[in-house]
Amino acid sequence: MPRPPPLPVRRLLYKFKRAWKDGTHAVVLEQLDFIARLVALIPPPRFHMLRYHA
Repeated sequence: MPRPPPLPVRRLLYKFKRAWKDGTHAVVLEQLDFIARLVALIPPPRFHMLRYHA
């Protein structure tokens, strides 16, 4: 993921690959909010990502 360019006053602009249905193509986040969203994507330790059901 490319690093978003910094904006003044500790804010980040994150651009999407494709625009959302409502036309949004970028989001401005504070640094801690951006890091919180990234951390939410990381699975907990020893958590199996594949689940099989038969």
